[in-house]
Amino acid sequence: MPSYVGYARTSTQDQSISCHDQKERIEKYAQSLGWSYSQTLVDEGVSSRTAMRKRPAGKKLFEAIAQGEVTGIIILKLDRAWRSVIEALTEMNSLEKMGVELVVLDMGGSSFNTNSSTGKLLISIISCLAQWERDVISERTSSALQYLKSQGRRVSGKIPYGYDLSDDGKHVTPNPLEQEAIELMVSLRAKGHSYQRIVLNLVRRGYQPKYSLSWSSMTVRNIVLRYKNQ
Repeated sequence: MPSYVGYARTSTQDQSISCHDQKERIEKYAQSLGWSYSQTLVDEGVSSRTAMRKRPAGKKLFEAIAQGEVTGIIILKLDRAWRSVIEALTEMNSLEKMGVELVVLDMGGSSFNTNSSTGKLLISIISCLAQWERDVISERTSSALQYLKSQGRRVSGKIPYGYDLSDDGKHVTPNPLEQEAIELMVSLRAKGHSYQRIVLNLVRRGYQPKYSLSWSSMTVRNIVLRYKNQ
């Protein structure tokens, strides 16, 4: 008999709410409404970058849907299932065509489902606002990092090639020899040299990498691209 199925996910770096807590809230909600509820499928330690249908539990969920075993999906938050608004809305549309209801328990403090036009509209609006908020935060973070770079401030634990950490432990100062190497890389690349050929030039001239024993094409590529994006 078709029933509701819960879905929970955390990533390896996720400290917001555990899969256990998500599962508990989902089960209590289903029980309070007397729904036919079978289980909560859990993807623990799985990044949102992995499409839901490709996650272990997510794959099982959609296999069950394809077999007609699922009436609806219950999740705590949209970001537990999907990474972006576009992905979420596309999948919600797909679920609707398959006759599967999506229930989101926490959408700004209220629960909504896709069983009604109002619910679908509110989920779309709130998810779009959430995406907008994430984009704004990302833009602000990027701007802040660029400002720190322009001020010679340290922006991460790893000092980029071409710089050294100053004595105060907060600022970075140019490393003359490494700056020469960067200029050489950029110049050779502009002349059409391959990254492997640039590696050979660096080795021949005696330039040393900062964090490894030998140069690689990928290391040179990353340095050149970082220089161009400054």
